[in-house]
Amino acid sequence: MTTKKQPEKQAGIVIIDGREIKARSLTRKEVRDLKELGFSPFGFVPDYDQACEAMEMGLTLAISTEDLAFLDDRPNKDARDVWEEVLRETYGAKDEEKNSKST
Repeated sequence: MTTKKQPEKQAGIVIIDGREIKARSLTRKEVRDLKELGFSPFGFVPDYDQACEAMEMGLTLAISTEDLAFLDDRPNKDARDVWEEVLRETYGAKDEEKNSKST
């Protein structure tokens, strides 16, 4: 019995229905622009409308226009998965942050 090996997840890549979407890190300036929408990963949680607007702006900045158009016809969860990857690329994953702190 052979087991099909799952491909390793690559940082910055989200695969949806076989399509690889490359999510890049936001720049410091782009993060500051999102702050104007009430978005901050360091405390303030925007209301739902602000969060949706920040996600839309962030995706527009971080992925290609072709991938953005592809996501428009997909369930919103797919866009959220890509947005979460953009956030990981921008701020690092929580486990990375924990591992980087030494005692």
